Amino acid sequence: MRPKITAVILAAGRGERAGKGLPKQFVSVLGSPLFIYSVKAFLSAGVVDEIIVLVPRGWVVYSEKELKRLRGNKPVKVFTGGHRRQDSVYKGLLHISEDMEYVVIHDAVRPLVTPGLIVRTVEGALTCGACVPVVMPPDTVKEVGRGVIKRTIPRERIGLTQTPQAFSCKILRKVYQKGPPRRPVTDDAQLIEVIGKRIKAIPGERMNFKVTWREDFCVLEAHLKRSTRF
Repeated sequence: MRPKITAVILAAGRGERAGKGLPKQFVSVLGSPLFIYSVKAFLSAGVVDEIIVLVPRGWVVYSEKELKRLRGNKPVKVFTGGHRRQDSVYKGLLHISEDMEYVVIHDAVRPLVTPGLIVRTVEGALTCGACVPVVMPPDTVKEVGRGVIKRTIPRERIGLTQTPQAFSCKILRKVYQKGPPRRPVTDDAQLIEVIGKRIKAIPGERMNFKVTWREDFCVLEAHLKRSTRF
């Protein structure tokens, strides 16, 4: 029997760099708020038993209203997230059902995640306990300090991590057992590395980019218009 799996979608950030006047995860893209595309992908993937969405304070009612428009046979619940990424992950762990054995964490501002990548990430976690998608940089990689090139880093040794990232609930709860870490955390793999747990790396997808800047919305809309996925 397949283990119970939950998805935690992080949509609680402020998204100030996008310059849209509201958190970027709620910016309308072709008639739907950005975060909805990630939820759709997880519903389509068919490998999770529930979905938890973490949003900023004051956005729960709006998010629930938007989610009611979706057609899916899995429960989708919305809760208030935290100020930092690790705070939201911690709150997500508190809200997942007790019988869940694995958790898949995804940034809502990666709206072009595919169901296929979600499935492959979950499969990797089932074999290893932790799995992260990685893309290799096509460009030459430099270490830079104070505006000066320090050295060239062999790019075959560099990987750019993405979400979704999947973990055994037991492992992730272990690193969060004392609460959210105080130091900045940009992905959950950082925390797993600290305890020495082996993390499986699988190929990520180039179009699974993180919407960060205003121009990213133009790229996103152009891709969605060509796509028949939604």
